[in-house]
Amino acid sequence: MAIKLRKRLGDLLVDEHIIQLSDLMAALSQQEQSGSKLGDIFIEMGLLTEQQLVDFLSRQLDLKAIDFNHFDINVDVVGLLPEVHARRLRALVIDRTSEGLLVAMSDPADLAAQESVMALLPDHKIALAIASERQLIAAFDRYYRKTQAIASFAERLEAEHRKESSTASELPSMMRKT
Repeated sequence: MAIKLRKRLGDLLVDEHIIQLSDLMAALSQQEQSGSKLGDIFIEMGLLTEQQLVDFLSRQLDLKAIDFNHFDINVDVVGLLPEVHARRLRALVIDRTSEGLLVAMSDPADLAAQESVMALLPDHKIALAIASERQLIAAFDRYYRKTQAIASFAERLEAEHRKESSTASELPSMMRKT
């Protein structure tokens, strides 16, 4: 399921009269120097907001735009993509649908990232959506830390239970010795 822009982002924005050709040329020059993604440069230059970029790419790629302020993330599926990969790929598994897993990405047109997500989740059909990078990073912090905290708490409870069980089993033998 390769999602790809029909034209380059800058050209599309110029064609849609969202930015001027001179803005594109300045952004490309800055990109050459910094190596940053063009969309990030447009945002830094004040030509677009992050939400405007997400909405534009959503329309161009025919993908659902996800706003995490109005979407209930299914915490049971977040951990299917390990945190290190989620952060590197800027991708988060956010739901399980009848069609497979819904994965929100900040740049779903990144073919290498798409392939990596699919390789990491080989047993699942993947549907892509787009979300702002800022919201994705906040979600990584919120959901992966919460999942880790719960797992850590569960491990501590299990260790305490084992300790209590072993102490309780020692009591009868200690009582017999007296």
